[in-house]
Amino acid sequence: MAQNSARAVVIDDTDSGIRYTGQGWFLSVGSLENVGSFGPPYQHTSHGTNVTGSLAYTFQGTSVQVLGTINLAKTSVGPSDPFWECFVDNVSINITRPVDYFENNWILCEQQDLADGQHELTVNVTTAGQTFWFDRIQYTPSPGLLQMNAAQNALGSTANMTQVDGSTVTISFTGTSISWSGSIPVEFHHDASSATYVVDGGPPVLFPLPGLNNIETTMYNQIFFITPNLTAGPHSLVVVYHGNTRQTPLTLDYLYVSNTSSSLAPTTSPISSSTTLVINTSLTTTIINPTSPQGRSNPATNIGAIIGSVIGGVSLIALVMFILWRLRGRKSSKFLHEAQPVSGNPALVVSLSNYLFVSHHISSTSNAKSALSGYNPDTIAETRAMRKAREQ
Repeated sequence: MAQNSARAVVIDDTDSGIRYTGQGWFLSVGSLENVGSFGPPYQHTSHGTNVTGSLAYTFQGTSVQVLGTINLAKTSVGPSDPFWECFVDNVSINITRPVDYFENNWILCEQQDLADGQHELTVNVTTAGQTFWFDRIQYTPSPGLLQMNAAQNALGSTANMTQVDGSTVTISFTGTSISWSGSIPVEFHHDASSATYVVDGGPPVLFPLPGLNNIETTMYNQIFFITPNLTAGPHSLVVVYHGNTRQTPLTLDYLYVSNTSSSLAPTTSPISSSTTLVINTSLTTTIINPTSPQGRSNPATNIGAIIGSVIGGVSLIALVMFILWRLRGRKSSKFLHEAQPVSGNPALVVSLSNYLFVSHHISSTSNAKSALSGYNPDTIAETRAMRKAREQ
């Protein structure tokens, strides 16, 4: 059944609009990359403090989340270390109960159903020495601030995937770059595979889909490729899977579409070579998700339902989602949906304040062998159970 895509503006910890209070705050770049199974911090940066402090941010919208890295130390009395409280307009909001694991992309606190308008978010941190890690703020903008023409069908639970060689998806977007984020699911074969992307009919660019090797949990929030910077305007992206049912599938949780040039470096090069992922640490974003995931707990593995990237408080990125297409010759119980082109203006750009919000046109196509279906990643409980079993 069709449903509206979730959308959010994402504010990185490096954004100049965030007001840090206290002498202990420090910027960490790349130090938390390999923590847990929920992917690296957004833009590979986090702010930490191991003394009491606070942060504040003003936003205009109807809901808000604060995300960071959890790594709690047990104390003999009182709450775990560190301890945090979150407030919107001086009213305490829900603190998400953390788990006893070291994980990125964890929702620290959130508040839904705020009155539409300007709000003040405050996070107060108390610590006896254990570092509190802050990654980003995500909020749902006021309806008038974000104009989208896209209409998507439900895509299963939290992501899309294909294991059929030659499966193709075509996405039309307006912007200056696009990146693809997915998961590496534990439920399928772990041998590495690959895919290619083509921008505006150019040469195919190969990107790897690494297997899990000896890892026994799904790896979330994996950026599979980022295109080079493009000229501002409409573009097309064609992605083709080059694997099979005994290899790692191609998955999609969400896309980032930037409408402003940045120093983002492409994650891959034409088939003859490859380069390392380098992301500008001063980005800000807007996004649209394929589905609002259900049945998955806190971590922003929920990212199937959120996220974006930001260009230093001046630009914004709008996430494009695409629609499932029907797999021919596969089991009908897959609940596949045939893609429908989006009607309306495919390149509506609305300028508001310091942000540019982009509306986009998305279409998915497939050949006789193409397939894209929803899949259900591990729940956090299952992930924890497997990890605990390995440790015993």
